[in-house]
Amino acid sequence: MVKAELALEDKRKKALPKSHVATFRYASGNTKVAKVDKNGKITAVGKGTCYIYVYAANGLAKKVKVTVK
Repeated sequence: MVKAELALEDKRKKALPKSHVATFRYASGNTKVAKVDKNGKITAVGKGTCYIYVYAANGLAKKVKVTVK
């Protein structure tokens, strides 16, 4: 499971409300290797390596390398 948390750069500003946009979105670079749900839970599908991407509401993105044996 990929865990992400929101850290505001400017404490005076508020984050977008969840009714407007999801705080985090998750995507798999190769769904034949691993899938990820909307909560960040990763499910192995086949052998190989892929990246799981986490997109924050402010547009920042990070990737995590996943290897399925």
